[in-house]
Amino acid sequence: VGDDLLYGETYFYVPHTLVPRVLWRSKQRAHIAQEILNVHFGRQSREETFKTYIAWGLLPESIGNFGVYVGPLLLGLFLGGFGGLLEAKVRALPLLSLQGVAGMGVLLFTFSATALVSTILVSAMVQFFIVLMIGVWPLSRRYNRVRQAFVK
Repeated sequence: VGDDLLYGETYFYVPHTLVPRVLWRSKQRAHIAQEILNVHFGRQSREETFKTYIAWGLLPESIGNFGVYVGPLLLGLFLGGFGGLLEAKVRALPLLSLQGVAGMGVLLFTFSATALVSTILVSAMVQFFIVLMIGVWPLSRRYNRVRQAFVK
């Protein structure tokens, strides 16, 4: 990786992945970051990316955007800061509360994402939250009412 860095171009598309395709029919593919990286660095042609992707991951993506030294440093600062803030917010909550499960899910997504680029990681996390809110939140409210009835 030399002077042909992307300078954050792949991160520009992260918010785009959060808009449902129903609302934005012509939006880019969720794997747009991998497409940009593979085409820019000559690993694939744009046409080949419609058949398959060569995975990059968060660390190689950061190197492709900001270089060998600055990319990993920025990624480490961002993920470390994000993880620290999240841990501080959910530290005092019960592990099996809605917030505890959400925090644990985000940390697992983030720190196990070895072959995911930022666009896929963020859209997968948002989908996880949607399922969590639809599937768990109504049950957690019911559980609290039942628990309070037995405590009194």
